[in-house]
Amino acid sequence: MTLPLKKKMSSPEELRNQAETARKGKNYVEAADLYSNLLAEIYSDDQPLSVQICKDFVHYAECLLNTGENDEDTFETIWEVLENARVGYEKMKEEDRPAEGLIDVHELLGELSLKRLDLEEAVSQYQQSSELALANPNLSWRIPLNSLFMKATALNYLGKLPEYRDALDKAINFIDEEKAKPKNAADIKAMDEIRADFVNR
Repeated sequence: MTLPLKKKMSSPEELRNQAETARKGKNYVEAADLYSNLLAEIYSDDQPLSVQICKDFVHYAECLLNTGENDEDTFETIWEVLENARVGYEKMKEEDRPAEGLIDVHELLGELSLKRLDLEEAVSQYQQSSELALANPNLSWRIPLNSLFMKATALNYLGKLPEYRDALDKAINFIDEEKAKPKNAADIKAMDEIRADFVNR
């Protein structure tokens, strides 16, 4: 008699690797399921969050945002997941917290707010992400620029045209400041193209 083989349970590291592979391959539904299983194993609300678990929460939220399931239950889950990451990062010493950690959280909260058509909240979240990004000169120029542009986009949706133009001007000025620093040819070309697009708006 041959006994059925017991299915080997995946370790947290294996689950994370599988989730990352699915996320990078844009298989967001599969990735979200894997992150959900991973966090069920490693997250405890009475333990301080590590950088890795905060990243897992952020990646889980990113995947849920991209599954196309635009229902309120999913939105609530995304909000809770990102709030967990935000609180986790904010409780860390600044030197232990990755520079992009809170920026990613606020950018995704901004994206969620846009999907919920909560435009004032979107403006607030992108304002926070842009302030954090501009305060860190070591980040890629694309990170603060994205937050500045998305804040302008939310203001445009709100119909606040003077504030929209002001936000867009800030994004253009940021590009001009960045171009004054040594950059490679590809960066300068990209900046010129983005600047021209912003000016045309």
